[in-house]
Amino acid sequence: MKLDRKVIQDFAFSADGTRLAVVSNEEMVRVWDTRTWEEGPVLSWGIGKLKCLAFSPDGTRAACGGHRGAILVWDWQ
Repeated sequence: MKLDRKVIQDFAFSADGTRLAVVSNEEMVRVWDTRTWEEGPVLSWGIGKLKCLAFSPDGTRAACGGHRGAILVWDWQ
């Protein structure tokens, strides 16, 4: 029996603290609303397993990096 375990690689809070984004050994970014702790959007772009994540200081963009060196930047709002 194979067990698939999630291992958190990185996480980041949005500039205003209302969102928590997490990347694990999956190929997606999971986002939670920190006011309610409800899971929000699950984002995936097909760039492979994600290793790092960051929000811009002004809160308008976010970026993630994949294990093969790909970097993806997207508009957050």
